[in-house]
Amino acid sequence: KREQLDVVMHHLMYTLLVATTLYSPILVESTPKALSQLGRSNLPSLESLKNKHLVDGQVTQAPVPLYPRLDPTIEVGNIQAVIVQK
Repeated sequence: KREQLDVVMHHLMYTLLVATTLYSPILVESTPKALSQLGRSNLPSLESLKNKHLVDGQVTQAPVPLYPRLDPTIEVGNIQAVIVQK
């Protein structure tokens, strides 16, 4: 099933690159982090995204959450403090 996994991972990486490129104008601070994890240093042009072989041979970096999960025990206290102040 190695060949099947390679195809799935290729599609996943291509999809992530397209999504990163499309959300780059909105999520300016997250874009460089996402690109780094995709093993890229710059955004591809919109025209080049038509090439599905754009990520052939690309090696990714170890995944690190772009938006770490919040700790509810801390956040609930913060929210309650804001509500009490109002």
